[in-house]
Order: sequence, then C-alpha cells, then structure tokens
Amino acid sequence: MSNMAQSASGRGRRSVRLWFGFLGAPAAWTVHLLTSYTVHALGCRAGVGSALRWWLIGLTLVCAAVATAAGVVGYGTWRRTHQGPLGAQSPPAGAAAFVGLAGVLLSAVFVLGILLGGLVPAIALPLCR
Repeated sequence: MSNMAQSASGRGRRSVRLWFGFLGAPAAWTVHLLTSYTVHALGCRAGVGSALRWWLIGLTLVCAAVATAAGVVGYGTWRRTHQGPLGAQSPPAGAAAFVGLAGVLLSAVFVLGILLGGLVPAIALPLCR
C-alpha cells in the first residue's frame, strides 16, 4: 500500500472515531428510547411482564456501555488533539479538540439519561398495568 493510501486510511479511521465520540451517545440513547418503548408495548401485550423487566435492564446496560465507549473515544480524541488553550490552536486541531470534548460531555449526559430512563422504570415501577 502506498504512503498516500495509508495516510487516507488513517484519516478515515480518525474521522470515524471523531464522529463516533461525538454522536455515539445520542445514537445509543435514541436506540434505547425507541427499542424500549417497542419492547415494552409488545411485551405487555403478550403478557410476559417478568421477562420484560430483564430485557429492559439488559437493553439499558448495553446502550449505556455504547454511550460510555463513545465518551472514552471522545476523550481519546480530545487528548490526542488538545495542545493548550482552545483559542491558541490551529483551526483543524482546535475543532477536533472541541468535538472530542463535546463528545465527552454529551456522553455523560446521555449515559445518565439512558440509565435513568431504563433502570428506574424497570426496577422501581410496575411495567404492565
């Protein structure tokens, strides 16, 4: 493989990591929200309330893990591109550092939202009435 192809491949992987770190947690929350509502509705209709509780807990933990992984990737991006105050960096490095740090903050908020939106109802509330 030529140096140019290796360089393009490396940029592509960095771009995927950058965007996963930024959008991975909101995507995990969206998947969790839509899937949990669907599983809940179908499970209550089918009358499998006890198994439903474990499905929702499992779904919540998997989505929270994906959102946490996105935060870790965002942190890695921020650490790799952060070179002092954000205003003192060159524009591409400053933008990547900002997106990485924003990914860390978004991940924290969305992990909390996933856990509160999934574990509290599954553990503390009656699922099917």
